[in-house]
Amino acid sequence: MGDKPQNDIATRVETIGSLMGRRLFQPASIQRDFKWEAANCVALFEDIYRVFSAHYAGNNEEEDDQAIPIPSSDELIDADLSGVAPPIDMEIEGPPNAYLLGPMYLAPPKNGISEVYDGLQRLTSLTILISVLRDRISLVSKEWGDWLHTFVEDEKWGYRLTYPTKSHKETGTARWLSEMAQRRGESIKARRNLESKTPRGRVTRAIREFRRLTQDMSPSELTSFAEFMMTRVRIVAIQIADMQLARQAFVTSNQRGVALSSVDILKGVLMDIAGNDERAAQVKDTWDRISTTPDLENFMSAVDFIERRAQQGPSHLVEFGDYLAEARPGFAILEWMDRLEALSASWRTMKSALFDPQKDPFEGDLWRLGLQNWNEWKPLALHFVFVYQQAKKENNKRRMDTVISRFSDFHRRAMAISLAGLGAKARHTIIRRAIEQSEGLTGDGKARNCMSLSYGALRLKPTQKDRAQRQLSTGFDDYEARVAFLRWLESLHWTRDALPDYVAGGTVEHVMPTSPAPEAKQWAIDFPDPDARLGLCNMLGNLILIDKETNHKAGSGDFSEKVQFYREMRPPFAMSAEVAELSKWRPQDIVARSERMREFALEQLDWDNNS
Repeated sequence: MGDKPQNDIATRVETIGSLMGRRLFQPASIQRDFKWEAANCVALFEDIYRVFSAHYAGNNEEEDDQAIPIPSSDELIDADLSGVAPPIDMEIEGPPNAYLLGPMYLAPPKNGISEVYDGLQRLTSLTILISVLRDRISLVSKEWGDWLHTFVEDEKWGYRLTYPTKSHKETGTARWLSEMAQRRGESIKARRNLESKTPRGRVTRAIREFRRLTQDMSPSELTSFAEFMMTRVRIVAIQIADMQLARQAFVTSNQRGVALSSVDILKGVLMDIAGNDERAAQVKDTWDRISTTPDLENFMSAVDFIERRAQQGPSHLVEFGDYLAEARPGFAILEWMDRLEALSASWRTMKSALFDPQKDPFEGDLWRLGLQNWNEWKPLALHFVFVYQQAKKENNKRRMDTVISRFSDFHRRAMAISLAGLGAKARHTIIRRAIEQSEGLTGDGKARNCMSLSYGALRLKPTQKDRAQRQLSTGFDDYEARVAFLRWLESLHWTRDALPDYVAGGTVEHVMPTSPAPEAKQWAIDFPDPDARLGLCNMLGNLILIDKETNHKAGSGDFSEKVQFYREMRPPFAMSAEVAELSKWRPQDIVARSERMREFALEQLDWDNNS
């Protein structure tokens, strides 16, 4: 054996600021273009923001409970849906005032540049996020904007992260990252939305998501968040001198073994809480029945939220176990396990309803909730289903009707929240308060209707309502929100008995294509102004919901060709029928149909009925 020194690997824990403020980066040859989807960028932001918000002193989410009217006697009876979420008699410990983002594998600097072997997707997303924060903050503080820009661009050597340009002039990440994000002032400019099938589209979508997630933050919160991210978020920088070893590290870190799940860990904790072998055996028997619950981890996440009503990070079920150990020791855990099994039965009912609207006991309204492109609604829905099933056992018809009424409002309030573009933290706060209002845990012990448009947790504030109105008027940039809205709107054209489950799989078709086929000449004749054509393209009136096969067949040809496929489509979609009856598709048709759809949507949202 030789005497090769063992110092070819160096590990250092660095903050994002220290890492990105002192180095230049390029992807290693084994790396790829920017591949993260919008959902990955959202998850990155929300993980960091969750920890930040727990310590941000200026963050005041709470409503003034004193301003909420006291319900009448009848309202108290109908509002009381308690019996699921317990009051919290112990302090829920928040996350530490720092966040560990994980490891990043780097080569030692060569000519001042470190090659990134693993962690490139995070580094690119962080660069885009810092660029968005820089441009937003620069509108109110040049000093803060200049400080953030130092992590994007070195004044002597240029951008800190650069992708190769030799073979990626048009289709690679290099151009779009620099032109749309790293260059000052570019990230806050309005741009045409692109599908995330190319690096350009993915950079565009990442910018849009980070802009959306920061749009409601005050200047003070923006600067505090930026400082937290640069000084409190840490990365384990692993520097590997041997290129072969670095490549091996990349491959190993991107393979996945079979890890012990957080649910498995929670099961062990529950048995420990029992305190003796006899109770532990009872816990295990109950857990074995519960373990067949479909989508078990998400079920336990919903139960955790109902119990603790705390923001959930990657280790939240471990934290839930710690909470139960203190709140439900010994015999108390047996009673809790019985309730968990009852909640499991409610979750099964809920999953069945989400799969098939004909099995939805709430007239298809629970199924409509499943059309949303966010999941924070699930704990509140589980809460309602549990209350409904308990009321059914007790033959309490009035309480059952109350829950049915709540679901009728719930999917409408949820869609309003989507239209307003509220982020995960805002949705978390809304659902937490909704559960507390339903349980009478808001301070005076009186339960309230969380769907009330006068004081309910799910009502929109005036500024949020204005934003939702603009979304309906101008059309949708966000693809997932567009799909969710059109599926929801389509579902409201069907009665409960006829509501087809295939609506949930409907795809969005632009009647006038975003990029007409070269042989499609009629579009240029009917829509001669390219800018006006682009503006009309994503308006509601130009969008229909159709099945995937018809969407593929219709393609990007002229309307006279596409409409034939709409007419032959089976099974049918209600909202496409009026388009299929036409022989031409002109600007006035898009505008008129947009207005009809907007009026129908507002009628269904019912947000001006102060009930």
